[in-house]
Amino acid sequence: MLNLLLDYVSDTNAPLWQGVAYALLMFGASQLRSFLINYYFYIMFRIGAKLQSAMTAAVYRKTLKLSNVARKEKTVGEIVNIMAIDIERFQLISSQIQQYWSSPFQVVLALIFLFNTLGIAALPGVIITALFIPYTIVTSNFMRRWMVTQMKLKDERAKICNEVLNGIKVVKLYAWEIPMMHLIEKIRKQELFSIFKSSLLRMTVDVFNWSTPFLVALCAFATYTLTDPEKHKLTPQIAFVSLTLFNQLRSPMTMIGMLINLTVETTVSNRRLKEFFVAEELDEHAIERSPETSGKYDLVDSHKA
Repeated sequence: MLNLLLDYVSDTNAPLWQGVAYALLMFGASQLRSFLINYYFYIMFRIGAKLQSAMTAAVYRKTLKLSNVARKEKTVGEIVNIMAIDIERFQLISSQIQQYWSSPFQVVLALIFLFNTLGIAALPGVIITALFIPYTIVTSNFMRRWMVTQMKLKDERAKICNEVLNGIKVVKLYAWEIPMMHLIEKIRKQELFSIFKSSLLRMTVDVFNWSTPFLVALCAFATYTLTDPEKHKLTPQIAFVSLTLFNQLRSPMTMIGMLINLTVETTVSNRRLKEFFVAEELDEHAIERSPETSGKYDLVDSHKA
């Protein structure tokens, strides 16, 4: 549609109604896209909220059924982290679930249009985009390891804090405030270091995502002009259409990076939830229950009893 509008601008003999029609079509397409995207997120956020409520209720019911052995392994701090952090990650990823196929589809579609516009000059852009795949695989593996370590340290810190608060009288009686504080700070420093490594790696992924469209445009335009300087000239039609397609790459590439982070975090949370839900429960058959008495009860006068 932008290509048609540029053709209209280049043609001085084109009627006015044609340009107005193209402009209105572009405006209508933009408004329709905005409406559909917002309605999609409205539906997905509702699903995410329902999923979060259901999982929170399931964790609460499981907590009431834990056996004494399981309660020693699953501390209050770990259960709080599961309900506050792990379940929230499922709620966050549920709203982006359709992006797993939509973002790669948008990237492929934009590259196809670039091939139609620039020809073989779009090949360097495809190569740069393809290099992003192994890079994301390697970074996701590191992030998953660090995320597991971070959650273990978080659970340990919450466990110690809970024990200190429950036994605060003993801690004050024996003057253990400073040793306990040093122990908690030591675990917190390890946790912060793990967060720092994950954030640093996530930042490199984000930088690569944001710079990829620029690198693709630079390499594509350079290849287009240098392969045949006489025939390949950057006319406004080619330049503006190509830049629009390059800008279309920015959003899905950024979304792919965010999906990688969410997937790694949700994978770790899913493993923690599995371990929690398969924990040992109280034996319901260990308690003998008398059958419910059917029929009516006779009323007894308290004065005659």
